[in-house]
Amino acid sequence: MLTILYFLVFIFSMALASLGIFLSLRLRNNYRLETFNFLLYFQVFIFTFGFYGIWGQVLIKTFLTPYLSDGLQTRFSNISLLMGLPFLVFAWLMLLLFSSSIAGRQKVRYFVPGFLIMNFSLLFLLGYFIAQQGSAGPESLIRNYYIIMNLSYVLLASYIIRLSVRSRILTRKQDIRIPALLLSLITAIQCVPLVFYTTESWIGLIFIFVFFSGNVFSLFS
Repeated sequence: MLTILYFLVFIFSMALASLGIFLSLRLRNNYRLETFNFLLYFQVFIFTFGFYGIWGQVLIKTFLTPYLSDGLQTRFSNISLLMGLPFLVFAWLMLLLFSSSIAGRQKVRYFVPGFLIMNFSLLFLLGYFIAQQGSAGPESLIRNYYIIMNLSYVLLASYIIRLSVRSRILTRKQDIRIPALLLSLITAIQCVPLVFYTTESWIGLIFIFVFFSGNVFSLFS
C-alpha cells in the first residue's frame, strides 16, 4: 500500500512541476516582462530541489537501506540532501527577485552577489558541521535549516510584495494582498509536516505533496 502511495505522489509531483513550469512559460511569453523570467527560474530551481533533494532521499532510503548500515545510510542521505540545497538557495534568490520585480521596486546593487555569498557560506558551515557529526544530529539540523530559512525568505518576499510601489502587474490593493498572504500561509503549511517528521513515511508523503502543490498554486492564485 505504501509503495502505491509513493508512486501516486511521485506522479502528482511530476504533474504539478510540469504545470508550474508550463504556466510560468505562458506568462513569460504572453507578457514578455522580466518579472516572469524570475518566476520561471524559481519554478525550475525549486522543483529541481524537490526531485533531487527530496525524492532523492526517498530513493536512497528505498534502494540503499538493505545494503548499508543505519549510520552510513543516514550520513549518505544527509550529504546527498546537502548537495541539493544550492538549488534551493537559487530558488530563494529568484523568489526575492520576482517579489521585488512584481512590486515595482528598484533593483538593489550587489544584492545578488551578497545573497549568494551569505547563503553559500551558511551551506559551507552546514556541510562542515555534518561532516564532523554522527548519524543522528545532521538530519534534524538540515530540517530545521530548511524550515527557518524557507519561512524567513518567504515572509520577506511577502513583505516586499505588500510594499508595492509602481507595479505594472499589481494594480489594486487586493492584488497585492492575495499573493503576499498565500505565500506566507502555504509556506507555513508546508513546514508543519516537517516539524512532526521523524521516520514516519506518511508524514513525509504529506510534506512532498504539499511542497509541490504549494509551490505551484501560491504563485498563480
